Amino acid sequence: ALPGSQLGVLIEVDADGTKQAMDKVMAEISKKANIPGFRKGKVPRQVLLTHFGAKNVHGSACEELFNASVGKALKDSDVRYIGQAELDGDVDALIASFKPSEPFRFKIRIDVWPQAVVKDGYRALEVSAEEEPFDEALVDQALEELRKKNALKMPAGEDAVAAMDSTALVVTMSGFFRNDDGSRGEPLPEIAEGNSIEIKMESGVYMAGLVEGLVGAKVGDSVEVPVTFPENAPRAELRGVKALFSVDVEAISDVVLPDLDDEFAANVSDEQTMAALRDNIRTRLSEEATKLNEASVNKALETALLELTEVEVPATLVEERTKLKFANMMTDFKQQGMDDAQVKAMINPENYEKYAKNARPNVIRALKLSFAHARIAEVEGMAPTAQEIEDQITLVRAELKGEEVDEEKLRESVEAELTREKVLELIRSSAKITMVPKSVDA
Repeated sequence: ALPGSQLGVLIEVDADGTKQAMDKVMAEISKKANIPGFRKGKVPRQVLLTHFGAKNVHGSACEELFNASVGKALKDSDVRYIGQAELDGDVDALIASFKPSEPFRFKIRIDVWPQAVVKDGYRALEVSAEEEPFDEALVDQALEELRKKNALKMPAGEDAVAAMDSTALVVTMSGFFRNDDGSRGEPLPEIAEGNSIEIKMESGVYMAGLVEGLVGAKVGDSVEVPVTFPENAPRAELRGVKALFSVDVEAISDVVLPDLDDEFAANVSDEQTMAALRDNIRTRLSEEATKLNEASVNKALETALLELTEVEVPATLVEERTKLKFANMMTDFKQQGMDDAQVKAMINPENYEKYAKNARPNVIRALKLSFAHARIAEVEGMAPTAQEIEDQITLVRAELKGEEVDEEKLRESVEAELTREKVLELIRSSAKITMVPKSVDA
């Protein structure tokens, strides 16, 4: 039996069809065959069959029939299929059954777009969602970040030392693999080195331990700092790697933070007073918190919806979406400034499989939800209209500003997102939602 995400199709070819396929293959072979005693294109059929082998010739005829008839059969079936069809059965047995000028039958299997089964209860969900906190302390934090961003750097005195939150360094840095005994190993890839690099002595800007290891350094010092690359490092080969950075301190600057006054507000924003700037930041952060809370509620609702959903996701579709996400990630790296050579070095089967291992569960979750959304929209009669889809596509095209895009994928993405929004609005309106404090480690 085939999986629920696959469709089996029986294809029947009449005697004329097999004769035409055989004649076409024989004609092509005759044109290319170089057999002593015969001119190309004039070799008798029986001689060709003997020379190339009947099984091989019949195999080519079967392939011709497959290519010619599968597309038409799928189109006639009016099924939304995914990927390429595969022969269902033993190839050798199929070829052995082929007889020119006689009817021929074979079966194919192909992944199809599944229809989800969503159990009753999606109109009465009960969920808890984490609430994004918002208070005046967040406004203070934002203002402090603005101060740091607009800080002045002044040359420090001769006896200056690197200190957290009050200095910045200019360094030459080289990276090495760290041996088990803590000593320097082989050099890291060129991405982990550089001359005259500015380092802000702030926590959370670089990988853990780097700036902390430079505290107390003076101009002219050479410091070795042990670090461990994070598991989400852009370069897969550096994830989790224990390293040692050799850092030569070339210069130290004092970081002078500006006062939080009306002059500061006018310099860093369109506001003329500190009170107005604070109000602006408060409004923006409040809106961001609202959006995060909406996303938290949606995530909780969709997690509950998955519990009510039964659907078999086609492996072909999972792989297709995973490859697309990997390609998009590589594009993002390039747009963030990574050079072509570094991006190309990351594109290999080993890195893809490492990425895919982590990405597939999320891809499957997203696909299951999209099937659930589509099914509920169908049952509730709330699928997006053609006009709604066209209007949204117009907006997306405007945002892309002439950038080339796959029209079919754009339409599919827009329709899916509009469907999701409509379904979430429906189930949210009747759900019992409890907001709970966000956990400390969330």
